[in-house]
Amino acid sequence: MDMIALPYLLPYGMENWGLNTFRENILLYKEGVSSSRDQQMSALVIGHELSHQWHSNLVTQAWWDELWLKESFATFMGRLAVDHVHPDFYMTDQQFLTDDLHEVFITDSLSSSHPVYEEVTSTMEIIGNFDMIAYKKGPALVKMMFCLLGEESFKKGLFKYLNDNAYASATSRDLWEAMDWAAKQDGLAVDIPQIMDTWILQMGYPLVTVTRDYDRESAVISQKHFLMDEHSNYTIRESPFGYIWRVPITYTTATEPNFTNPHSLLLTKERDTLNVTGTSRDEWVVVNINQEYFYRVNYDPRNWDLIINQLNTDHTVMTPSQKAALIDDAFNLAKAGKLDPTTGLRLTQYLKKETEYLPWCAALKALNHLDRLLSHTAAYGVFKQYMLQQVQELYDQVGWEDKGPQLEKFHRVEILIAACRYGHPVCTQEAMKLYRDWIDDGKEIAINLKKAVVCGGIAIGGVEEWDFAFAKYNASNVAAERSMLLDALTCSRELWILSRYLDMTLNDEFDELTALQVYTTLAQTSLGSYLMWDFFREHWELIVSRYEGGMHQMTPLVNAVTSTFATKVKMRELQHFYESNVHNVGYDAPKGAFLGALDKTKANVKWLDENLVIVQAWLETAVE
Repeated sequence: MDMIALPYLLPYGMENWGLNTFRENILLYKEGVSSSRDQQMSALVIGHELSHQWHSNLVTQAWWDELWLKESFATFMGRLAVDHVHPDFYMTDQQFLTDDLHEVFITDSLSSSHPVYEEVTSTMEIIGNFDMIAYKKGPALVKMMFCLLGEESFKKGLFKYLNDNAYASATSRDLWEAMDWAAKQDGLAVDIPQIMDTWILQMGYPLVTVTRDYDRESAVISQKHFLMDEHSNYTIRESPFGYIWRVPITYTTATEPNFTNPHSLLLTKERDTLNVTGTSRDEWVVVNINQEYFYRVNYDPRNWDLIINQLNTDHTVMTPSQKAALIDDAFNLAKAGKLDPTTGLRLTQYLKKETEYLPWCAALKALNHLDRLLSHTAAYGVFKQYMLQQVQELYDQVGWEDKGPQLEKFHRVEILIAACRYGHPVCTQEAMKLYRDWIDDGKEIAINLKKAVVCGGIAIGGVEEWDFAFAKYNASNVAAERSMLLDALTCSRELWILSRYLDMTLNDEFDELTALQVYTTLAQTSLGSYLMWDFFREHWELIVSRYEGGMHQMTPLVNAVTSTFATKVKMRELQHFYESNVHNVGYDAPKGAFLGALDKTKANVKWLDENLVIVQAWLETAVE
């Protein structure tokens, strides 16, 4: 199979028969210059495009409403392919959670979401379907089938689907029939069409709530459509199943913790009972083991307390995936008003002792959101103190030596970036020293630490440090290094430097894709977010002319620009901009992205109104 790197390509890659095309920074990997993260990204996209040779080329979806059949399988099978070559990357069992699942959980909890199977009748509706639901929820549902059937039965059903529909088009029904045939062949008591239709024909996902009766050693499990804001102004579309899913329930207990072969049942109605006989009132229960299935889980307060106590006592009892799931669920349940806002924070207290990458990755993503919410409030100072307290010990452990397996390298970078960001004095000094050694003496920085060092040096420094990195960007002919430097240049804390950076995107300094990277990265920084919102509105017509035809450009740009919005002022500004420039104007802009942004902003405002005082009080008691 031939592969070629192109200097300009809108998507990351394209699955042409016989010749896969890629962006230069995706395909071109250079040892010693490209980072481990670059290597992983390259492997993932190559795996995705190669998978398309079967899921798109050999068997094509019957129409664009079945887009998920090609994109979801390409994403999931691409991850399996990387796992086969690099099992130490844990692409499917671990990184899938924080890379894909947790992100799409947020999108799919909004009232503006849509089902996986979405009827389309126009070109712009087709382009609109190339979104997070196709690329991230779809793969989660493929993984669900994989876990439900087991690897061998899944492969048997997949082979039948591909062979029966080779050089033709297919529908979801064809896939269900092939998978159901494999299940029956292997004696599995599952009805694939009945189960999977509830997941692709209605939007969203369930919140499964576990309420224990500690005296009777039993529990009630119930399901309800999880919405981040149940009081949203948007009308929830009707569901053919009344927002009841057929939910694979897996669970284990502290009595005999088993995260490999847990207990299981199928929840087919609104509520049912869970057998936890033998589990005492002082022992925890956890559901959705390793977050293999597409739903969130809430517990009664006592069970949450038992889980938190376990993590503080011996967190190694649980797998990295389970801990990441608990953290992500707790923070997002709190955002939706389903859980005390301090529960997620209490779950993070044990992290001082956590040496695994995945729980920290999940926690930092949740805490980064909290950072953005609190950044304009009086609580931000004590929040920074708490974050610094949590990374203090780990900073001393991880060190600045770029070594170890993939996830250890990722973990080190996460801790170093967090330590420098929240003002660890030794971290900021070391970052500046390493950066000055590069500037003054040409001493190269360890490749996986380079972004953290350059970002830290630019943040502390001034125009000299920024101009040096920009000169290195222009001089480099390695796409991955140029991409890294482009991101690091957004770390400046000088408004005029960032404004100058944005102005460069208006002339011939950068091409459209490079400019887009500057926009999306800068918009997610606390200082740059304000600049980018003004820039976005001022240059809206130019932005639309550049990116309106791109399937993967406008939606992430809108998401990034609005990612820090958490005040009523910003909500009004966003509403006004939508009504004036998107809703009633003839631009083929991604209306769904703006509606989702409004949903998320309203949820952020509501959360701050209800929880700011509580969270600030907890942080003040938690800081030692």
